[in-house]
Amino acid sequence: MSIPFTAEQAELQDTLRKFFEESVPSSYLRKRYGDSSVSDPKLWGSLIELGLLLSFAKEEHGGVAMGFRELGILAFEAGRSLLPEPILDTAFFGSFSCSKLLDETEILKLPDGFLDSVTKGSRKVSFAPSEVASNSANIEIKFALNCEFDSWFFIKDASKKDSLLLFDLSKCQKKITNIDLVDQTTKCSNITIEKTVAHTLSIPSWQNFWAMYLTLRAQEIAGVCEKALLMTVDHVKTRKQFDTPIGSFQAVQHKLSDMYLSLSAMKALANFASWAGDNSKESISLSGLSAAHFALERAPSIIESAIQLHGGTGFTWEYDLHLYLRRIKMWDALLGSNPSWPDDILNLIRNC
Repeated sequence: MSIPFTAEQAELQDTLRKFFEESVPSSYLRKRYGDSSVSDPKLWGSLIELGLLLSFAKEEHGGVAMGFRELGILAFEAGRSLLPEPILDTAFFGSFSCSKLLDETEILKLPDGFLDSVTKGSRKVSFAPSEVASNSANIEIKFALNCEFDSWFFIKDASKKDSLLLFDLSKCQKKITNIDLVDQTTKCSNITIEKTVAHTLSIPSWQNFWAMYLTLRAQEIAGVCEKALLMTVDHVKTRKQFDTPIGSFQAVQHKLSDMYLSLSAMKALANFASWAGDNSKESISLSGLSAAHFALERAPSIIESAIQLHGGTGFTWEYDLHLYLRRIKMWDALLGSNPSWPDDILNLIRNC
């Protein structure tokens, strides 16, 4: 199902693409590989100036209450550029959730300063794709992504249905242990939180909330794959064998066709799920989980085919394709076997 962008959405995508191409070139990504810091204040400041957090807030908070499809566009373009900043999690768990997902009662439960600090970008939001029990004395959190010592931190509450836990890490007694991921532009940590009280927030449906989060990851993965495919197309147009561009060889064309078909289906599923996030609560669970499942299943083969079609250069450190493969492998490891995948939904997806 193809649902075209509005003129405003197309303009947003064009603006983001131009900004990321200028601000996050290959040379910048490679500098971030050797940087132990979670964030770059200069790039983060540029993202805030672009209005990417405030835009998703309610109008009474100075925003324009952009929808989930616009958030999907941000995710796609962030993936396309391998953006190393946690703008997507901060926008989704902060500005967007307070604007679209939490009711007024739950918004009133938020800690003082939460919404203001998030919409202004003075504090970031981190998330772990796992769950913990809020009644534990010491809380052990695995795989916290892009977490800083003063971050707001969200995680699923395992002891209550349809609940999220929100921690103010700036006020917690904590121990943060860094973990090396295959994608070194994404920082990951294990966190032990001692003697603290979490804020419990009720959401209408955890399954829908999780499906929306996975939709954004599916969009990010689709953006990664599109960039890898375009790099490969450019390569086969210029790389010659026997004085002929290798793109004219049938074997290469078949491989590219398979990559394109997988990518087209991936984008269609992710775009429908993004549309459903705004327009169909009945569809978001199945469509979001389907989009993520398909993306995680097909993305590795797309990037691996891209590397193969580049020949010997595709396997070298100097060429950028391995950066895209690393991002895909990271999400496959973190999300592919996550316990939050409902068995009944997975069985339905597999039988479609």
